[in-house]
Amino acid sequence: MNNHKFIRKDFELGNEMLLFNSRLEVFSEKLNAKWSSPFTIIKVYSYGAIDIRDSITNIFIVNGERLKSYLRSEIVCLKSFVEFVHPI
Repeated sequence: MNNHKFIRKDFELGNEMLLFNSRLEVFSEKLNAKWSSPFTIIKVYSYGAIDIRDSITNIFIVNGERLKSYLRSEIVCLKSFVEFVHPI
């Protein structure tokens, strides 16, 4: 069998996921993102459907194949100052 081609996804309540947006018009705007902003998992069904919630508390039921993990990155801004001295 070709089971090695399938990636097992384990969904846990509270995880943040990105949703694949398959309804984009390809030629209207070239730089549209295919993945929508992070959603929170609120319920996982045994048949692959998942309840997700956006930041405005709207709840959607989606297929688990349309989700991928969201890795939040913390960006630390470091400020450094360099003093330039004119040579004499």
